[in-house]
Amino acid sequence: MSRLSVVSSRPYRTRRQPDRTQATREQIKNAVRELLAEGSFHASSVEQVAERAGVARATLYQHFRSRLELVDAICETFDENPALLQLRNAVELPNADTALADTIYLNDRYW
Repeated sequence: MSRLSVVSSRPYRTRRQPDRTQATREQIKNAVRELLAEGSFHASSVEQVAERAGVARATLYQHFRSRLELVDAICETFDENPALLQLRNAVELPNADTALADTIYLNDRYW
């Protein structure tokens, strides 16, 4: 049997670089946050988001399939914000007066 006829039975798999992948996702999400803060995200194209993030449009689409997924990714970060978690807990308090007072206080503190 010649060396050329030997074929590996293992499937080819690329090695993902999670740190780099996560860093790219964060760059993209930061670009979305900037555009939202400027009030221009709604008028921005995916290409403009990619340009702001410093990535190719294809790279953006590897991480997020649509503009809706970009918005969802930003919304997911709300669960990471301690101030917003406190606010969510305050809204769910059983006593309506306490819930309202805490919600107003925490909302004012947040903004």
